[in-house]
Amino acid sequence: MLEAAHIDYGEPLPVLTDEFVSVWSTHYEQIMALMVPTAPILEIGSGYGILAAGLGILTGGRIWATEHPSRAYLSRLQYQQFMRRYGVELIANTLAEGLPFASASMGTIYCCDVIEHLLADDVMTLLSEISRILVPGGKLILSTPNLNRLSNIVRLWSGFSVNPPLQVTKAGATLGHVREFAVREMQCLLGCFGLDIIRCSYALNPLFTREAFERDGHSFRWICRFVNMATRLLSAVIPSIQDEMYILAIKTEK
Repeated sequence: MLEAAHIDYGEPLPVLTDEFVSVWSTHYEQIMALMVPTAPILEIGSGYGILAAGLGILTGGRIWATEHPSRAYLSRLQYQQFMRRYGVELIANTLAEGLPFASASMGTIYCCDVIEHLLADDVMTLLSEISRILVPGGKLILSTPNLNRLSNIVRLWSGFSVNPPLQVTKAGATLGHVREFAVREMQCLLGCFGLDIIRCSYALNPLFTREAFERDGHSFRWICRFVNMATRLLSAVIPSIQDEMYILAIKTEK
């Protein structure tokens, strides 16, 4: 992550506070804990390249990574060199056009923090394509914000909506968060495409709470601190109230 901070992405980077680095380091640890990665691997939505590079380091094998062609960093030399250094082959792809891989050609796919940025039709297209290119018994690793997190429950009790704002932010032609998903919803959705969840875990992300409450207009920081503290304490008993969910799914044999 720190190496990536020195890359010229052509886009503004988040401020790397100690809290930000800690939260997202835990995030990547949770992703890696779902299974031992084995190349070749496809990552959908490379973003700043941290996960793809990490997979390249861990496996020493071939990694493909797709990203929307409108993102500025795809054409940046530093970014391209960073990805090549760790065995990552970049592919510009809009998702709506389908994934440029043959059917039953991939054993492992990572789709982390992507699905919440897609419109409904694109979600269905993406999952259909993932199912198409996975071999029977192939694995999908997916992470996304947890709609059922405690901060959302508190916001509902307070009379606020947990839907993303109607005016969604953009980066290039890609969208900010369009919608979030609950775990049972994800189970049904993946099941429609022959993907069965075999493991699900959760993690805290206090940054989600802060962003949501600030968007709602809450001006008292103690509310965010209280909700995050309550989430940390209660999640020891009810893990599913945490902020992010991590799913390992397998393509069923046909």
